[in-house]
Amino acid sequence: MSEFDQYLEQLKSPKASTRANAALKLGRLGNLAAIRWLEDSLGDSNSMVRCSAANALGKLNDPRALTLLVSALKDPDDQVYGHVVTALHKIRNNQAISVLVNEVHRQEDRRRSIATNNLIKIGHFAVPALIEGFNNSSGIIRAYFLKALGKIGDLRALEIFREAITDDNDDVVWVATAIQRSIRDPRAIPELIALLEHENPLRQIQAANTLSTVGDNRAIEPLKKIASDNNRQENTRCQAILALGNIGRAEAVNTLLCLLEEQNSHVQISAVMGLSYTGDVRAVVPLVDLATKYPQDIQYHKPIKNLATTGNQSTLTKLEDILHQKVAIDLRVKQTIRETVTQLSERLNHQCSN
Repeated sequence: MSEFDQYLEQLKSPKASTRANAALKLGRLGNLAAIRWLEDSLGDSNSMVRCSAANALGKLNDPRALTLLVSALKDPDDQVYGHVVTALHKIRNNQAISVLVNEVHRQEDRRRSIATNNLIKIGHFAVPALIEGFNNSSGIIRAYFLKALGKIGDLRALEIFREAITDDNDDVVWVATAIQRSIRDPRAIPELIALLEHENPLRQIQAANTLSTVGDNRAIEPLKKIASDNNRQENTRCQAILALGNIGRAEAVNTLLCLLEEQNSHVQISAVMGLSYTGDVRAVVPLVDLATKYPQDIQYHKPIKNLATTGNQSTLTKLEDILHQKVAIDLRVKQTIRETVTQLSERLNHQCSN
């Protein structure tokens, strides 16, 4: 009896694990004659056997196998569904991609995520279908297609990445801003700046957070306006302040220094953190003063520590001067400064040696 025939016999075993193993081995053999028996296995009462049959059909990569897999998408078991979708992604032809795109359109969130992740695995070959799917959908379904395009990162989708920033759906905008934080496309700055003025505060925060990562000079003035606006929501102001710190230009530092006088403690702390991100020498004294005022509060020590990674030679000199002054400084603050000086000095020396 041939190996092929042995596996066919094992498909009849009363033991589910034996049937499942036989189905997998038939797929590995690559004999297309196995398709008619694997069709029966797709209807097996045991989900493990159905999963194995789906995997085997994916390996066989035959039009008849594709037809059977499409029918198996109706399986009520999510695990089986996942194996069927994975088999389709392994086939990787246009028909299989179209089937997966349709699954994104019609399935509930859990299965939609499974289909989306397998389209991502197909990669650049799936991009035209994903773009079409995005353009022909609405609401949260667009977010799934956009997420897939963002993960693949194909240049053909750059225009969509920008347009999606102004989408009506919050989920789409959330994905679009996350993509921009990854790709840092300077052409998207106007859309992101416009998003700062959206009526939804969450979108304002997303825009500020993204502009913080992209780090473009065009964002400074709009962010300064929001950071200084007492009528804005606190969370929006704080995110704009942190964004100014990350962008770190001289004009941003001036605004952050002014915000240290704010009565709102959250705004003040954001300004402190923002200054620490700049590494600007003008930030040193205010940061030390605030840490001295609240020596037990770790959130005022952390900005000083940040200077170890953001500071320059002028920052180091200023910190050393403070340590050598005879003015009384809380021992905890002094220890934080010492640690920062050591780390900053090591970093600068390492940069010089390279």
